[in-house]
Amino acid sequence: MRILIIDDDPRLLDDLPRRLRADGHRVAVGPATGDLLERVVAEGIHLVVLDAALLSDRRLLDFCRALRQESS
Repeated sequence: MRILIIDDDPRLLDDLPRRLRADGHRVAVGPATGDLLERVVAEGIHLVVLDAALLSDRRLLDFCRALRQESS
C-alpha cells in the first residue's frame, strides 16, 4: 500500500513511517504545500494521513471533496 503522511510532528514523522515500512508499505512524507491532490494521483497514493490542523477549513474541505471525486 502507498501511504502519504502529512504532519509537522517530528516524532510522528520518524516513528510512523518506520513502522509502516516495516510492515511492507511504501511511505512518503511531505508538507501540506502545493497541490496535494495532484501528488496523491501522480504517486498512486492509497491512503493519506493528514493533520487537518495544517490546512485551513476551506482548503481541507476542498481537498477532501476533490479526493473523493478522483478516487474509488
